[in-house]
Amino acid sequence: MEDTSGNLREEHDTGKWWGCLKQRKDTKESEKNEAEEKKKKKRAEGFLPYWCLYIAWFLCIAASFASALFTLFYSMMWGKKKSNQWLFSMILTFSQDTFINQPAKVLFLSTAYAIFVRKSDEESEAEQSNEDPRKGECFRFS
Repeated sequence: MEDTSGNLREEHDTGKWWGCLKQRKDTKESEKNEAEEKKKKKRAEGFLPYWCLYIAWFLCIAASFASALFTLFYSMMWGKKKSNQWLFSMILTFSQDTFINQPAKVLFLSTAYAIFVRKSDEESEAEQSNEDPRKGECFRFS
């Protein structure tokens, strides 16, 4: 239907951008069915009750506090000089592993994968055309 200003308007507001004309009763029932299906899917996704999440978070935080407490007690037992040496050693080892060892492993493994595992474009094209890329010759299977 056209408005007096020349704009198109819908008779029924369906909430859909493409303007399908549906009866409100059908839309509400389908929305209820969709909501019930979503609830069922949500329940079916996890196999543990929701309160297990709180227990898991509590265990994580408790483990962190326990390890910090043991570290504090050991540092009190060792004295200031040995505790500072240990802390410096831990920071240095963590930094070395993060900034040197791990990137080196990534570079080494990606290079090894590129060289040994992944076929080059020449080899894959050569296999399709039945030629040996190492010799530059064609060969045929008899």
